[in-house]
Amino acid sequence: MISKKHWSPGRDVSVQRVERRETDGWLVSGTLAPKGICPDCGLRSLRRHGWRQRRLQDLPAHGDKVTIALWVCRWRCPASTCPRRTFSDYTSTIARPFARRTSRAGEIVGHLGHAMGGRRCQR
Repeated sequence: MISKKHWSPGRDVSVQRVERRETDGWLVSGTLAPKGICPDCGLRSLRRHGWRQRRLQDLPAHGDKVTIALWVCRWRCPASTCPRRTFSDYTSTIARPFARRTSRAGEIVGHLGHAMGGRRCQR
């Protein structure tokens, strides 16, 4: 069995703080490294629009719920012809865009649902 001593969300995420709350379980706070590349037109933006916090459910640790609070940079697209005015950076190593749980937690939920007789979710 392979044992991981340290959990890392990926090299493009800097973990700021890990704390245990009595009511909410574990909270991992971090920041995603800003990239600023528009997903539609592919141009790099230097016009920061702001920040937003993305909260993701992860696998439990020590029997407690784990939530990842990830600060993500928002950008304005520099191309006037691009249909997307603003966009957020994202990382595919942790979760897909618009997901509410991490990829590894979503995979476990998919396996459990399939084992209980349901279909696998493609999302």
